Amino acid sequence: MIFKLVEMAQNFFFPEVQASIIEFTTGTMDGITAYMGNLFTDLAPVIALVIGLPLAFWAIRRIIGLVRAR
Repeated sequence: MIFKLVEMAQNFFFPEVQASIIEFTTGTMDGITAYMGNLFTDLAPVIALVIGLPLAFWAIRRIIGLVRAR
């Protein structure tokens, strides 16, 4: 009898969720991983440009500063 009361209380306070908002299938993670891989592959030249351009200007300024010092 006590077990039935405990089960009823659990079902009342903690009902089981029957449906989920987002469902993941077996191919979902594969699709997300492939999409992210393609995204980073496509953005590699842009990332290199964003990092390389300021670095190149810094290096040129440093070289010019060293040449002027002589």
